[in-house]
Amino acid sequence: MTRIFPPLRLGLWMAALFVSLGCSLITANPRVATISGVPIVQLAAPLEGATYLEGVAVNLLARIENVGADVARVEILVDNVIVQTLTDPNPEALATFSISPTWDASGVGAHTIGVTAFRADGSASLPVSRNIVVIGADALNLAVNVAPADAIASGDGTTTTDGTTTTDTTTTTDASPTNTSARNTSATRLGGSFLRGLLGIPAESSPTSPVGSTTTGEPTVEAPLPPADAGAPSATDAPPAPPASAPPTSTPNLPTAVVVQGANVRSGPSTAYEPVLATVQQGQSFTVLAANADRTWYKVQYSQFSNGWIAAALLELRNVEGVPIENVAPPPPTATPLPTAIAATAAPTSNRNITFNGPQGFDPFPPSCRQTMRITLKLQNNGTEALGSGSAAIVRDVHPGSGTRTETTIPIPDIAPGTAVDVTGDFFITVDTNFDSVHRIEVILDINSQITESNEGDNSYTSADYTLAKGSC
Repeated sequence: MTRIFPPLRLGLWMAALFVSLGCSLITANPRVATISGVPIVQLAAPLEGATYLEGVAVNLLARIENVGADVARVEILVDNVIVQTLTDPNPEALATFSISPTWDASGVGAHTIGVTAFRADGSASLPVSRNIVVIGADALNLAVNVAPADAIASGDGTTTTDGTTTTDTTTTTDASPTNTSARNTSATRLGGSFLRGLLGIPAESSPTSPVGSTTTGEPTVEAPLPPADAGAPSATDAPPAPPASAPPTSTPNLPTAVVVQGANVRSGPSTAYEPVLATVQQGQSFTVLAANADRTWYKVQYSQFSNGWIAAALLELRNVEGVPIENVAPPPPTATPLPTAIAATAAPTSNRNITFNGPQGFDPFPPSCRQTMRITLKLQNNGTEALGSGSAAIVRDVHPGSGTRTETTIPIPDIAPGTAVDVTGDFFITVDTNFDSVHRIEVILDINSQITESNEGDNSYTSADYTLAKGSC
């Protein structure tokens, strides 16, 4: 009987994997900068959704940033229960260091593994965790004897599937009549990538993102046209026709809108809808969700969680003939000003407002696959009261074609009223999937709603679309 996965080869493979990860994670920045805000944890292993055999060691690999001599301990949690505490984890008082503890997989079923870093004053990093699955020996024996219908081993050790790649490079499959004979002839063979999944080993086609490398050089960003709203054209005006040279979208059949001039996004199909939800730049592409009755405005998905309306005159429209017509309630009437004496006694709900101070900094932009982008947040407090501490922003690279996201969390400092600051440091993103296709970067401020603001509608920013070059992938 052929040996499916020789133990020696598995051991050597896993050793090589963690040596490779260590090269990018364990190299720490020896410079201890001025420390403010909470520690930051980046978790490279285990991979989201990985499967482990019960009793096998689950190797964690984490990078702890924004720390120094005052980091007191690092806690490893499984299902919100502390299973290991690393005391004095940073004896050299580095600004950035790495840890690689292990947990012996136990308890068949789904588990959540998390890492939290604490300062001596008790402040802690934002929660970072991965979801894994632990299986018993019976499930492994069944997998060895009967290969699943959606993972048939091919001659080169890869997996033949019908499906699409989603977040965290998880592959979902649908059986089709065209591969029935392949499944029948290979029912007793086990695909190499399926066995790797059972043992918690990442697929060869989805390497772990390198962490810790940095690059220098000024990014080249085309200055966008200023945001605008178009006056509503008459009902007889047709939407602008797409030019013959328009670039293809990642999914040609989807209804799509490409911004031809910097524009405002509003909550309804009129300039009367206030305040402006967001601004978008020339060249950005969005999925169209609906149109108003005379098709002078279109509703688009302008970020992962938000949608709004843009005037048709500012868009290049594709495949929008079948989008639904949406009737939107008219905007509320403008409130009649109160008498001066009464208005003077009315107390505002908040005197703080965090927003963006121009385009955000990504160096280099656009990046290549596996090339680290250093992030600089350009923020300002438009209010008359200091922001306070404890809030954070999330920065994510989004691949619209598959939904795959690569993201990091950055603490927001206390910003004085009327002040603009650049938040800089060891903040970075490395994208290593879906090269040669369109990506975009999204920034969302105050993700934990720590700041009560006078305007909660100006906390999202979306970069211009870019094509991720192949680079070293």
